[in-house]
Amino acid sequence: MHMSDNLLEQILHSVARRMKEDFEATRAFQHKGGMGTSREGIFHTFAASHLPGHVEALHNAEIISVNGQRSAQCDTVICDRSTPPLLDSGGYAVVPNECVYGLVEVKSSLDGDGLRQDCEKIRKAKSLPKVAYQKNLGGQRRQAPDDFKPFPTVGMIFAFNSIDPESLGTHFAEWCSEHDRSQCPDAIWLLGKGYLGWLSPDEEALCPSKPGTNLHLVNPVPDGDIIYPLAMYMNVAFATAWMPPFDLMAYASSELGDSRKCWTEMADAGDDEVP
Repeated sequence: MHMSDNLLEQILHSVARRMKEDFEATRAFQHKGGMGTSREGIFHTFAASHLPGHVEALHNAEIISVNGQRSAQCDTVICDRSTPPLLDSGGYAVVPNECVYGLVEVKSSLDGDGLRQDCEKIRKAKSLPKVAYQKNLGGQRRQAPDDFKPFPTVGMIFAFNSIDPESLGTHFAEWCSEHDRSQCPDAIWLLGKGYLGWLSPDEEALCPSKPGTNLHLVNPVPDGDIIYPLAMYMNVAFATAWMPPFDLMAYASSELGDSRKCWTEMADAGDDEVP
């Protein structure tokens, strides 16, 4: 099917062009901080519009675990829509790891050093434990079953520009060879150039980073871009994401207080009367 025959692909190709135009417009910012924040916002707007409805994208967020570990600041965190931010100041949020489904680091331009920094940020976030879920809820269907396994955090990198994709892929493969595959980034998206992702020998669709998969550099289709496969990937990756009710009490550092006085249940006054 040619791009002209695929309405969804046409729409997302126009989104890619608009993202490039918005990216170029940020060059007017003289302060690098303002430029970077604006470019992160471009991707965040795209992500927020193309995720399944039961998840949401938070811009500039930090992930915290029940044992007190914390991630670095993340450009975009994808979490369950029921997530109670432990802190939400409007421009920055702290979210419990149990509610996190993924994160994306955004780069204006990605080179070998920047790649290794982002890989390490993603590795740390993926290594955080997910244990604070409610169980004994009287048999409710959504409670955490005894064999429940939390949804593994998906880690991605998105770059508006980069060094040669093959050179970047070599840097990425070298980094991954030295780390636990389950904690490696799952995909790297290079606007206008292609994407790096993991494929099983017997499958065509991208899969999470895990043993038994091989790293591939994929070119966009002629006259296309990576926005179409990225949108499809995000929808498929998070469509099945779910979590049992979150146990906020597990994050409490102390008891909620000591009982000062107790009024026991009182019997009706008429119960002791003799008819």
